[in-house]
Amino acid sequence: MSAKVILMKKTAFTLIEIIFVVVIIGIMSAVIAPRVKRATIQEAADQIAAHIRYTQQLALNDNKFDPSDPNWYKKRWQIFFQNPNSYNDYKISYTIYSNTNLDSNANTNEIAKNPLNPSQVLSGGTVGASYGSKNVTKEMNLGHKYDINSVSFSNNCNLAMRISFDYLGRPLKGDIKSLTSKYSGGTNRLLQQDCNITITNSAGEFKTIVITPETGYVYIQ
Repeated sequence: MSAKVILMKKTAFTLIEIIFVVVIIGIMSAVIAPRVKRATIQEAADQIAAHIRYTQQLALNDNKFDPSDPNWYKKRWQIFFQNPNSYNDYKISYTIYSNTNLDSNANTNEIAKNPLNPSQVLSGGTVGASYGSKNVTKEMNLGHKYDINSVSFSNNCNLAMRISFDYLGRPLKGDIKSLTSKYSGGTNRLLQQDCNITITNSAGEFKTIVITPETGYVYIQ
């Protein structure tokens, strides 16, 4: 038998071994994977941090300044969290929008489009875009997607559970429709110290998303 034939047989046998090992690994993965608990609390924190950054990007790209509109600064881009209600199917969710109507609601035409799916709006359920509708981004409903049952803001930024950004990307706290000037609503609304947003799931696990003053830099603790 020639060396060539021997080499071919040896190679064929090695390929069979590889295929066999791959099949075994696939079977083991299918059995083990469902038992591995996903780090949903980390996934939720990563998603929120990314959406805070995206809200800041919208504010930088879409300067709301309009000299003919005395209320232009109340229309800045913001991200706000909602406690359970009928619109989000009684789960905690959040929405990114610009309050162009200057009312108390985030209407469909005011909500940012999902850049990954323009047919959806960046909301997990709110007025005009309830959780049961097709145009919401289901992942933004923290209760349904990630089993989050609590969102809390640190005392220094605990105003209506929302953060907005100015044209320089600087974060402001609270509901900006109540502002009486560009940065004041009784007190200066620009963040003066870190704003901590803590999410907690039903198992008691928690993560904190930190927004720093001035730059609006976001990180997870």
